[in-house]
Amino acid sequence: MATSSRDVALARDDVQFLSWEHPFIDQALELILTSPAGNAAVGYIEDHPHDTGDVFLQLQFTASCPAPRALQVERYLPPNAMHLMMTPTGDLKVNEPEALPGFALPLKRATARGLVEQRAQEIQPLLYKLEKMGAAQLGKMVSVAKRKAEEAYQDRIARLGSLAQHNANISPAMLENVRQERDAVLAAIDESQLLLDSVRLVFCG
Repeated sequence: MATSSRDVALARDDVQFLSWEHPFIDQALELILTSPAGNAAVGYIEDHPHDTGDVFLQLQFTASCPAPRALQVERYLPPNAMHLMMTPTGDLKVNEPEALPGFALPLKRATARGLVEQRAQEIQPLLYKLEKMGAAQLGKMVSVAKRKAEEAYQDRIARLGSLAQHNANISPAMLENVRQERDAVLAAIDESQLLLDSVRLVFCG
């Protein structure tokens, strides 16, 4: 989780403070300026209702959970990409890539770099807003994943408990192992992070 409030970050160990110098901002701009094609791109659209030079900012995220493969956490928190877009008017779109008005055309590398460097001061706050929104979405994804895991393990433990009444091979130790696995899965989900996968700037031509 992340916050732009220093007081909140100081009061809570599980919340990270984001400043303009936050590594996320640097990482996103670095992707745009120096990364090879594939995870960063700059383009433009011709048919739009905005002013020339306005920009759409698109970020693609994935959820990463540093858990042992044996726990199979992806059953509850799939690492699906999450697409966020901010329009020139400040509207935030979640998983709506089709909201871009028109097909983005490519720009020459030198032209793209010049535009990005020229607009860097304006792009930084947009990146900041999108990162905060991404962090909020991750929190929702984690809550849903934990609920799914808790329900699945609750059913599993209940079934084993019922079987144990008629099957001596199901020992209390087996039930305890399942409970420990559940706790490990929930703890792993709590450690999930949002990773920036790609960035695209689309200018209005």
